[in-house]
Amino acid sequence: MAISDFLTVMSEHVEARPYRAAKPIILPETDDDDLADVSDVLGYAEGQSFMIEYVDSRGRGSARRVTVWSIVAGAGGTPCLFAKCHERNAMRQFRIDRIKCCIDYDGEVFEDVPLFLRENFGMSLPASLAAGLDKDWARILEDVRVHAVLIAAVMRSDGRVHEQEVEIGLIHLIAVAERSGHFLDELRQASLQRYLLRLRPTDSAIKSAIDSLIGEDKRQIERLLRVCVAVMDADGKRDVREKAAINALADEILGVVVV
Repeated sequence: MAISDFLTVMSEHVEARPYRAAKPIILPETDDDDLADVSDVLGYAEGQSFMIEYVDSRGRGSARRVTVWSIVAGAGGTPCLFAKCHERNAMRQFRIDRIKCCIDYDGEVFEDVPLFLRENFGMSLPASLAAGLDKDWARILEDVRVHAVLIAAVMRSDGRVHEQEVEIGLIHLIAVAERSGHFLDELRQASLQRYLLRLRPTDSAIKSAIDSLIGEDKRQIERLLRVCVAVMDADGKRDVREKAAINALADEILGVVVV
């Protein structure tokens, strides 16, 4: 599988509906249609997916599944999620100050929305929204992001994610963070695990991660590829899609096939 074919497959995964709704879906008849200029990007996303409960400009409530592509500046500079709404099957924009809570696919509800978004995106929020947040988390995410995106891509390439795959990926990301000078306590390790589980990498996120690795320390790249193989083997079988994904990554970064 060429890298272009792999990116197409992963794009199809992201475009597909998430596995399940953690709460009942609620939609108004129509949505707000005032999209900001999406070129005014405040932060990037890698395809994180979850549910939100949202109140629009007319006071109408909704609960829907989204996959986030970026953080953009809305009216007056208010941060907004630019995301695919899986109920509308279309891109939508959601003001952060109108999101009442976020719900992950395990059904856990996060009412501290700024903290949830900081945990997932490491984004810089206005002071009015960012009070009390962990200032180091953005740097931790930045240091592990490339590896997390590619591990998540391999994890999801066969359409299933197993507990052992997540555990192997998490151990590697903790090691990457520690090599970058970050000590992760149990709470941060749990946050990192949730971050990995919520990733459904977009094709652009995967391509950006690959570009970041080209020319980097070959030993670090080989270590990442070994982890990807361990992720593939975690459920006791080598799915052809996982194998193709790993070979596509290895060929693009190192010019070799590894499995």
